[in-house]
Amino acid sequence: MGLLQRQEVPLQQRAPGWGPATYETINAILADNAGRVWIASTAQGLGRVDQPQADTPVIRWYGTAQGLSSDTAWSVVEDSSGDLFVGTGRGVDHFSPATERFIHYSADEGVPRGEIRGALRDRSGQIWFATTGGVARFEARGDRHRLQPRTLITAVRVAGVALPVRADGARLIDDVTLQPGDRRIEIDFVSPGARAVDGLQYQHRLEGVDRDWTTTGARTVALAGAAPGRYRFLVRAVLADGGATDPAAVDFTVLAPFWRRGWFVSLAALGVSAFALVFHRSRVRHAVAVERVRTQIAADLHDGVGAGLSRIAILSDVARQQVQRSSPEAVPALSAIGDHARAVINDMSDAVWFIDPRLDDLQRVVARIRRLAAELFDDGTVRWRIHAPADAARIVLTSEQRRHIYLILKESLTNVLRHARATRVAVRVIASRGLLRLTVLDDGVGLGGDGGLAAAQAAGGRGLENLQRRAAMLGGTARIVSRLHSRGTTVIVEVPIARRWRENFPRSA
Repeated sequence: MGLLQRQEVPLQQRAPGWGPATYETINAILADNAGRVWIASTAQGLGRVDQPQADTPVIRWYGTAQGLSSDTAWSVVEDSSGDLFVGTGRGVDHFSPATERFIHYSADEGVPRGEIRGALRDRSGQIWFATTGGVARFEARGDRHRLQPRTLITAVRVAGVALPVRADGARLIDDVTLQPGDRRIEIDFVSPGARAVDGLQYQHRLEGVDRDWTTTGARTVALAGAAPGRYRFLVRAVLADGGATDPAAVDFTVLAPFWRRGWFVSLAALGVSAFALVFHRSRVRHAVAVERVRTQIAADLHDGVGAGLSRIAILSDVARQQVQRSSPEAVPALSAIGDHARAVINDMSDAVWFIDPRLDDLQRVVARIRRLAAELFDDGTVRWRIHAPADAARIVLTSEQRRHIYLILKESLTNVLRHARATRVAVRVIASRGLLRLTVLDDGVGLGGDGGLAAAQAAGGRGLENLQRRAAMLGGTARIVSRLHSRGTTVIVEVPIARRWRENFPRSA
């Protein structure tokens, strides 16, 4: 090992690769046991030359950015392990070439105050330093036992109120609770054994919120405005050489307002459920009462008014037969009485059918339309067919829906009989995905034909207007499709079915 002290060289005369062209003093040069050359300079700290025999040596510099305590290095010496001791204007730095980490020693560890102007190692392995304040001896093996720094939490304040923390600090503080109005928490921390001269800084992170560490030189962090939940605050000390301590932690919980807590939400849900149950039971009782009234009205009309009208029709026929010879002028009046009574009986039969709650499904509508078609067309002049879903009994309808659907089909078939001059008529009922589609097709004279629907409307019939009105009352549409000067008419009515019955619909007709 060789040591050369204080050789002043202007850097602008250096060979290329030796750094910027500035004037500074090279205070010491050391050739270590590994064949490297180390340079102590005034302006750039410690320099390292791995291949000093090269024509243009390349220097790697270590300054304050790399962990050296000062950019002014006065001396450099190697110990028996291959580590270096660098004398600076701020004390002595122990440098390990293997890890490239610095450990700083100052007056607190006994280094004389002043600049370290020279250094050497004696035959026994001890390191000597010549300073402006005297001579110091350093035993290199004592450095191996130096206490490593750590980070501790020293104080926690919630809404300005300090919480109990150990006087010497703690690695973990847990069970800290912030009430809904206390949205601010302050945390103090320290790293004993780490000093600002070592490039000490702190990094903190809030788990689950921050993705990266935040670097700060302060020893207090304030957190505010956290949403309700559980959090963990981590803080660690970081030195200029890149080393970091194990983090200290504070676990805290921010409580939600009472109306957002589980017990309140559960209680509110229970109250809503109870109210819904009471409301549902009330509706069920009301629906049952309405059905009982409907059943009672249907029975009274059928048994009372219906029976009375039937007797009137029968008696008018009997009276007509008795006076047919003695008072022939009374026969037309008696015939009219019987016809009107039978017409009222038919209308009343429809009314009873409309309000009877036992008949609220599509199958009952289809059955009644079959009966009507048989009454209208069974004289043989018109052939008729009705197609309906196989499981029409599963499709539940309200009494209002059932009434209007039946009357739409009844009016369509009546129009075919009176105006279409058709030989065939077909009714198709299709229920799919909450939509009921009614189609009535005939091969009659069509809209433009003589005596067709257009002629019926011109004569005072309401035709499509009635169909559209009834479909609109169910939230649907009605239209008639027929080409002018061609045979055949198609009536298409589409009405929605309430969502609660949609799952009962078949997928095909």
